[in-house]
Amino acid sequence: MIKNQYRLVNWIEQQLKTQRSQPENLFVAFGYLNQVMGALEDKQAVNKHYDERTVSAARALMQMTNEQFLGEVAKIRHKPIELSGEGIQVLRWFKDRNLNDQGNLVSNLGFLTEIVNETDQTQITSWDRQTVKVAKMANRVSNDELIAILLNCQSKAKIEQLKKAKQISRYSSLFKRTKGRKNFGSFEN
Repeated sequence: MIKNQYRLVNWIEQQLKTQRSQPENLFVAFGYLNQVMGALEDKQAVNKHYDERTVSAARALMQMTNEQFLGEVAKIRHKPIELSGEGIQVLRWFKDRNLNDQGNLVSNLGFLTEIVNETDQTQITSWDRQTVKVAKMANRVSNDELIAILLNCQSKAKIEQLKKAKQISRYSSLFKRTKGRKNFGSFEN
């Protein structure tokens, strides 16, 4: 799994470095990987249309938990940046999904990229207006801002992990203290 995760970051950085008229949009790169993930069931189509590195990166992305995904996002070179109004709205959308137990960041990011890449207007009208608006905003934010949005989600995940670790630590230290004491309620000598 670690090797696959390395392949994901390597693939993303390679996409961002390629010489184009303008820098690769990270949101578009995730959208492309989402498209590859959707095609993985048809092996012949995948082998015909996508190179091995791209397929490997898509498979790695598919298998990641939020924590693993955010750990990999943190490895991508970026400049710390303050969120714009649009960035804050995108972040709020991700946090709302998390509160509703739909917090898988990879699938939510993929969902937003599908909306932006959708050419069939009849399908777009089936999504709520707020989500379509957020998808368009997410496509417009800079790479650094998209990373900042995702890493802000990481901060919340880390806080939750720290709370759980503190609770476990309290219980284990309480258990250790009571374990060394004699049981005074016992009739044994």
